[in-house]
Amino acid sequence: MKTILVYGLRRSGNHYIISTLIQKFNNWVHINDTKLCYDKYIEYKNIEKDKNRSDAKYTGFNGVDCVIISMENKIIEKDYNEINKLRQTEDCSVILLLRTPYSHFSSVWQLYKKEKKTLQTIIELWKIYANYFINSSDDYIVKILYDTFSTDNDYRHYIFNQLGIEYSNINEKFKIRHQRSSFKDANKTRQVYNTIDNCIFNEDEEFLKLAKDKEVEHLFKIISNYKYNE
Repeated sequence: MKTILVYGLRRSGNHYIISTLIQKFNNWVHINDTKLCYDKYIEYKNIEKDKNRSDAKYTGFNGVDCVIISMENKIIEKDYNEINKLRQTEDCSVILLLRTPYSHFSSVWQLYKKEKKTLQTIIELWKIYANYFINSSDDYIVKILYDTFSTDNDYRHYIFNQLGIEYSNINEKFKIRHQRSSFKDANKTRQVYNTIDNCIFNEDEEFLKLAKDKEVEHLFKIISNYKYNE
């Protein structure tokens, strides 16, 4: 059985990544937006599957081909002990997902109806994720740039290879629950905003007060030069 742990911030493309991965397995379970717990993993590994998906709570996955456990807005470093326990006993891959900040922040601002506190939280978490993305030397962590993954077939192939999964016959129209764009306009569904000046809210003063962050700008410049084939 393949176990995949996904760490991604809300509105960073978690469900798109997961819906792409599960297509390679006939019998899978997705435990969505929960807290990683090794003891619960072992408990539910021995319980028969009765559903493909569970939100927040663990559900049985005995005998499945793949279980994907996603931790939204969680800090990966805080789960090191739980991750290491799993890696010692299971075929376990760990994903760290990051999205272009101005695309990400725009999505949050839109979906959460311009709620400042929510966007502030995401911005601070984005910095933590970005610093880890840049500085972590943990070679078992598969780092994924959502915007590249969703637009570059070669990059998807590369990521699948890192996860030890064959890449073929992916249906882009296949979707799972909660997989939706924040924008109704299909042209904006996978729009990549590479600067704050070209993002959809570039004239929204309240958005700009939060999103114009020097640390974010600096981190994104480094990440923009990231070469996945090095």
